Amino acid sequence: MHAWDSPAETLLALGPKRGVQLVMPRLGEPVEPARVDRVTPWWRAVDAPQRAGVG
Repeated sequence: MHAWDSPAETLLALGPKRGVQLVMPRLGEPVEPARVDRVTPWWRAVDAPQRAGVG
């Protein structure tokens, strides 16, 4: 089993190297694909309390 954020981190690392433009909005966040210029790794802030032993 992998960490819940592992797929997102893999995409973030490999996408640009392969010329793929990524769109990774927060869950439920509206997005216009034509207006996305970069990915913000929002999942890191979500996971931070768990890794710190909080929650």
